[in-house]
Amino acid sequence: MENILQNLLIGILGGIYSSVVVSRVFLIYAKLQEQLDYLREKFYYMGSLTAFFDVMEIILKTVSDSREEMRENIRCNPNYYKDEKLVNIDDVICDLKTEILDKGIQSVCGDPVPIILKEKEYIKLYTETRDSVRKFSEIKKFTFKDVDECKKALEGLRIKYEKCEKKRNVLFIKLLFGDVIIIILSVAFLLLLGAYIYLLI
Repeated sequence: MENILQNLLIGILGGIYSSVVVSRVFLIYAKLQEQLDYLREKFYYMGSLTAFFDVMEIILKTVSDSREEMRENIRCNPNYYKDEKLVNIDDVICDLKTEILDKGIQSVCGDPVPIILKEKEYIKLYTETRDSVRKFSEIKKFTFKDVDECKKALEGLRIKYEKCEKKRNVLFIKLLFGDVIIIILSVAFLLLLGAYIYLLI
């Protein structure tokens, strides 16, 4: 009878321990995934910024290639823009900046550091992303150098995000072994197991 009660007690304690630990594991994983999903959403919006700078590069190359020819045409005909029904490239760039760049910056940088981000690495990446992207709005007149620097900044941020994705499992294991509740439960379980083995001897 005593053995049955002991086995029952061990089964109950083991069941409680395993169910709490499993619940903690899933909770830690879910919170980590939630943070990555938030960052992924922000990086999704950065696609529009990359597209904007790709378009700007094409515009600048086209303008650069045709500048000499246009200068000659304007010299010969002061009404060249009007006669040829050409659009003002500065107006086009201004519209693109308002509709694509500014909205993209707002989507990426609209929030302060959100409560959802708990891990230092993720907070650092978000802050760096927000600070880098905000600088894009300070550009008044785009040059090849500006566009190139912005594209490099976006590429660097993308690489850092991918590294965070790859290190997710390592961070998850680190969080598991650093979780106070799991540590306390493990120590308590080992103490109970040790006491039980001692009583058997």
